[in-house]
This record gives sequence, structure tokens and C-alpha cells, in this order.
Amino acid sequence: MPETLVADAGPLIALARIEGLAWLPALFKRVLVTESVLSECLAEPEREEHTAIRQALAEAWLQRVAHQPVPRFHEGLGVGESETLQCAIDRGCRVLVDDRLARRVAQQLGLPVVGTLGALIAAKRCGLLEHIQPSLERLHASGYFLSDAVRAEALRLAGENP
Repeated sequence: MPETLVADAGPLIALARIEGLAWLPALFKRVLVTESVLSECLAEPEREEHTAIRQALAEAWLQRVAHQPVPRFHEGLGVGESETLQCAIDRGCRVLVDDRLARRVAQQLGLPVVGTLGALIAAKRCGLLEHIQPSLERLHASGYFLSDAVRAEALRLAGENP
């Protein structure tokens, strides 16, 4: 089990929408979230993911990291993404990000990157999911964009060739 993961808002929200947040503590010893990311995740209390993220905090497997000033790694990155990357640099750990630019910057910084689909595939490999196909469909139905090529590649990596 890899040690620590610092999560950005997009993947946390996506996993919450498909009831997949519980996979994270099974896949990682610690899951951290910065103040800016947490604010973004909890900005709309009427949304269904809000409750799941609050529950993860209450169960203490999702751990809040105190705010600290962070450099702007790239002008296209938001504050939450920059905080996430800086937190991962400070701790020498993985990042959970989906945004294409944030992934590219993380890789340039030498950070191991996991995305929502990577978490789905890891959950299947660990026996937490039987198939990723239903989760991909739920992601799509919730408004999460997946190109046909990305979807096909995720299914292939999960051993579920379309």
C-alpha cells in the first residue's frame, strides 16, 4: 500500500459522486487535502458529494492540511492545485489530480500522479470493485467528461476490453 496521497478537488468530487471515496483509505495509508481544495469541495452544501466528503473528514481518513503560502507553479493552475502540488512536494508523496495541466506540472516536478481513473483501476486490482464499467458510466452521467479514447484505455488497463 503506497504511503501518502494528496488529493485535488476534482477527483475527490468525482469519486464521491460514484460512492468511491471509501477506496482511497484502502489504497493509501494517508489521504491529505489542503484547505483550498476542501473549501472547493464543500462550496455547494446541497450537492451529494458534500456529505460524502464531510463523512470522510469525520472518519479522519481524509486529513485536512493547514494552509501555507504556496508558489504559483504555472499561471494556469488554480490555488487548490498549486497547494496540492506543494503539499506533495513537502511530503514527497503522490498527488491525485485529473486536470491535464496540473498533471503535466506535477510530472515535471517529479511527483507521482494518480487520477480518478487510476484510482478506479487500482480499486479493481485490489478487489474493491468487480468491474470499472459501471463506475465509468456513473462518472459520465454525473457530468464528468471522458473521451472515448481515455475510456477505452481505462477499460483495457482494467482488463475489461470493450
